[in-house]
Amino acid sequence: HSAEDEEAVFHELMLIDANKRCFDCGQISPQWASVNNGIFVCLSCSGIHRSYGVDISFIRSITMDSWSQKQLKCMQLGGNEGLSEFLASYDLMSEPMDVRYQTKAAEYYRKKLRAF
Repeated sequence: HSAEDEEAVFHELMLIDANKRCFDCGQISPQWASVNNGIFVCLSCSGIHRSYGVDISFIRSITMDSWSQKQLKCMQLGGNEGLSEFLASYDLMSEPMDVRYQTKAAEYYRKKLRAF
């Protein structure tokens, strides 16, 4: 695939309202992604995610990094709304970030995205 393919995927994903804001803090126009969680995050939250380690949150820039097909697929299958609904079904959206991403439910969601 090419950089144009990546651009097209991210353009399409950014048309979805939930992806237009950082998953964690709501800042407009997130430019980073947690690949294994399938979500878009802002620069500030991406730094927090990096501190969790790559097993919990693998951070990439949506404009500066190159992406594999599998990573792009995780983003297409995930998305902010998908993880939000999943975590809400376990009453985890009100938990602090560091707790939310280290739960068994979040681990299961990451495994589910990886399996595709």
